[in-house]
Amino acid sequence: LVAPENDIEDVLRIAVEAIPMDADNLATSIHKIAKLRRTRDLPHEVVTEDHRWSQLIDQVIENGTAFIWPMRLLSLVAWAVSRVR
Repeated sequence: LVAPENDIEDVLRIAVEAIPMDADNLATSIHKIAKLRRTRDLPHEVVTEDHRWSQLIDQVIENGTAFIWPMRLLSLVAWAVSRVR
């Protein structure tokens, strides 16, 4: 997931194929996607209009109570969502 050569398409594909994921991998995937969007200066629609991004966010919402989310992971997801917009 975090290999330097992976682009947004790669991370989205790999992450969705790995669902269900634990909180750490889910937060890392979401963070990596947002970071790639920001560093490559891509329009936010590249991410927000992709159904796979929605699937990942849905996983956070649906499984948020099933995981014990450390503050570090919650902050990663919050940062990522804010940076995508």
